[in-house]
Amino acid sequence: QIQLLQDRMEPHFLYNSLNSIQSLIIKEDKRAIDSIQMLSDNYHYIMERSSQSLVPFFEEWNFTLNFIEFQKYRYRDKLQIKHTLDGNFQAVNLPPMTIQPIVENAIKFSVYEKQISIVAIKILNENGRILIEVVDNGVSCVLNGDIFSRSLGNIVKRLEYFYKNVLLEIINQDNEIKVKLSFKY
Repeated sequence: QIQLLQDRMEPHFLYNSLNSIQSLIIKEDKRAIDSIQMLSDNYHYIMERSSQSLVPFFEEWNFTLNFIEFQKYRYRDKLQIKHTLDGNFQAVNLPPMTIQPIVENAIKFSVYEKQISIVAIKILNENGRILIEVVDNGVSCVLNGDIFSRSLGNIVKRLEYFYKNVLLEIINQDNEIKVKLSFKY
């Protein structure tokens, strides 16, 4: 069952990435070439790690950072991303594609709505409780009152296989969307 949930994440990522590259090919050759390399690096991670139940935190984080750089190429005049890590993550393992889809949703829902899309990522480790918080200035990612969109619900289910007290909260307030995911490891 966990493998089925992992498999659902792969095509979603690839289709969105290829759409980004297509728009760059039309606009700029150099950025298209760089973005193809980033896609290659990202997909290599997916192919190598998606069959694993858990990966080290920093492998997942580096995958997410590469994805962010890829998106900055596509939306360079429109996208601002800030990120902070606070705490020790050396002993933390995550299911692959835990952080990146949350960031991808934030970019997707903010970049189409705003002149300047702002995404802030904060990840904390406080006494063995991990908090992943992604805030954007876009429109709600909650459609028809369903708090568990396909990718967010998938992330929660995969985390629940390994960790306790998995909580997902989506807060819409003051022209921002905040996704808070936390769990005890």
